[in-house]
Amino acid sequence: MTEEKKSNASLEIKLHENRTQYKAGDVVYGRVLMLNDSDYQGIELVVGLSGTESTKFRIINSDEDSIYTSSNKFHNASFGLVRYPENKTLKGQFHYDFYFKLPEWLPQST
Repeated sequence: MTEEKKSNASLEIKLHENRTQYKAGDVVYGRVLMLNDSDYQGIELVVGLSGTESTKFRIINSDEDSIYTSSNKFHNASFGLVRYPENKTLKGQFHYDFYFKLPEWLPQST
C-alpha cells in the first residue's frame, strides 16, 4: 500500500506600512507571499478589496424595545497580480508586490 502525500500551498498578505486605518485617497502598498510545495493548476493570482458598512441601533419606548440592523456592501474591486503561463503555478517561494489607491468617495472608517 502506498501513502498519498498531500500537497500544501500557502498565501500570506502583508501591508508594507504598519497602519490600522486608511482614508479615502490613500495608497495601500503590500506584498503577497506564496509558498508551494509542488506545481498547482492555476490561471491567475488576484487580490481583492471589499467594504461593507453595518448599522445597528436600539429603539426604546414604553411598549417594547426594538433593534434595527442593516448592512450594505458599498465597494468591491479586484485586480490580477500575475497570470500563469500554461495555467500552472510552480513549486517554490514567490512574492508579488502590489499597490492600489483607495477611491476618493470612500466613507471614513472608525
